[in-house]
Amino acid sequence: MIVARLPKGARVIIYGAGGRGRLLELTLEDRRPDVTVLGYSDTFKRGRYGSSPIFPPEELSGDFDYLIVASAYADKIITDLPEAVLPKVLSYDPVTPPFDPKGIAEGSIAIASTRSSQAMLMNFFNLSMFGPKTQFSVVHLDPVWTLSLWNAHLQGLVAEGRVRHHEAATPDEFEGVYLPEYGNEHVLRFFNSTPLAAVPLCNAGLRSRLRNTMLGLRGRFSRLSVVEFGSICTVTGGNFSTLAIAEMLSSGDSFVTVNLDAGSIQSVQSVCREHSLVDYYCGTSGGFIEERLAGMGTIHFACLLHQPCSEASVASEFEVIERHIPKGGRVLFAHTNRHAALPALEQLLAEKEFETLYRDNAGWMLERQ
Repeated sequence: MIVARLPKGARVIIYGAGGRGRLLELTLEDRRPDVTVLGYSDTFKRGRYGSSPIFPPEELSGDFDYLIVASAYADKIITDLPEAVLPKVLSYDPVTPPFDPKGIAEGSIAIASTRSSQAMLMNFFNLSMFGPKTQFSVVHLDPVWTLSLWNAHLQGLVAEGRVRHHEAATPDEFEGVYLPEYGNEHVLRFFNSTPLAAVPLCNAGLRSRLRNTMLGLRGRFSRLSVVEFGSICTVTGGNFSTLAIAEMLSSGDSFVTVNLDAGSIQSVQSVCREHSLVDYYCGTSGGFIEERLAGMGTIHFACLLHQPCSEASVASEFEVIERHIPKGGRVLFAHTNRHAALPALEQLLAEKEFETLYRDNAGWMLERQ
């Protein structure tokens, strides 16, 4: 998140003489050769790390632009750093969801934080992350307003009113919200219980895109009917496409996920066990179309994730499904890139007035005009 936004020619020190710090150094060498790494700092290590010197934390001077903490213990490290260097501190976490402002050139973005988000917040306060006409507000999600674990720099910003409790914020204030702990089930569950859940996410990735799609469709249709062929997931199960959709269902909605075998169904059921509105169909997509599609009526969102859209069968299935998709409804293809779709599918989408919303190597989202 921070590598691309570092100022040109920045001089940095990496805090964390270990694997994550080395990964950051290699990333900077590859993507930002204009940035100079002056060396490392570390809580325990001294001497050199590779060919780079290790500066003791207590001896850090101001002769650098940024101190980038690259450690799984970033929150604790930042709390213990000398107060004088805190305005120059950033954090590097390759696991944090990428920030995607979604073209918000003007307006306000909420950064939804918790007690364990202080390292990430340093990036927003100490580095220019937005254009000149975009503002951001930090909205604290902790049910208990306890910030005693935060460092002095952030506590000063709280005193200035730059960090607010979520109960003091309304969704109408924001065009987007960034949730850095989107993969944390407990944080996500609490976030979804707040009014901020009605604001589109500024997180990159399939799961947040699906969530935002469901939010947009919810604003157009009184009830939603969704069908999904195949479930995209990570090894941890944290990014199941099925879960992202299920989280946004309301009473009266219908959602059928179609998976080929019992093992796949069992995996999805395990992840979506708290969402009773999910209907599971075990079998082929062709079998579902033959047996169940007619009974679904209108389909507001169709996710064809089971095969690459270069396969002729995907075009054939879409030709049947599109008859159920109304104006304003959407379709998502997966396993795609800018050159993978069959010409027949491209032509059919154009004829049926589907317009591309986004298209990358992971997915292709279209809306019926």
